[in-house]
Amino acid sequence: VLESEIKKSRDIICNKLSGTCNYFAYPFGIKETVDNNLFKLVKKSGYDAAFTSFSGLNNDNNSIYQLKRIAPLGGESIENFLIRVRLLLFCPLRVPMRVKVCRIW
Repeated sequence: VLESEIKKSRDIICNKLSGTCNYFAYPFGIKETVDNNLFKLVKKSGYDAAFTSFSGLNNDNNSIYQLKRIAPLGGESIENFLIRVRLLLFCPLRVPMRVKVCRIW
């Protein structure tokens, strides 16, 4: 049933957009709602990559069917979101109880 839903939804989106649908976003995408079986089904359905709701940065060790995201926090301004993203990109190592200073611009 799940495989059919994944394929059907892709077909519907492709038809509505008159194009292709190459990427999948897991509907909740948190660890309790996804597993290796689901990742395999999405790959088998022809998607090029898929996004979870796992927070963090991606690297060469990540599966392209388990991509992480950096989401804005509730009420966070776009300016603060961009600062947070830059800090994650340029200062990815966090040392507890210390402020890490780095140049981000």
